[in-house]
Amino acid sequence: MAAEAETLTLDSPPPQSQPEKVSVSFSIWPPTQRTRDAVLSRLIETLSAPSLLSKRYGPVPTDEATAVARHAFSSDSM
Repeated sequence: MAAEAETLTLDSPPPQSQPEKVSVSFSIWPPTQRTRDAVLSRLIETLSAPSLLSKRYGPVPTDEATAVARHAFSSDSM
């Protein structure tokens, strides 16, 4: 059984099988609280655990790193 070929001309309407356009919207700013907590945790870890920064400048005690990180992400500092 041979399939019929569809001939398109400049006057032809577009084929009806085109997918519908879907509008997707998302926001990356301001960051969610979950993202802020993850960044805060990572900053504390970077300052207090062995890392490139702590190897070069020395480790910061965890409680001091926590205070510095929280200050860096406070609404007053932005």
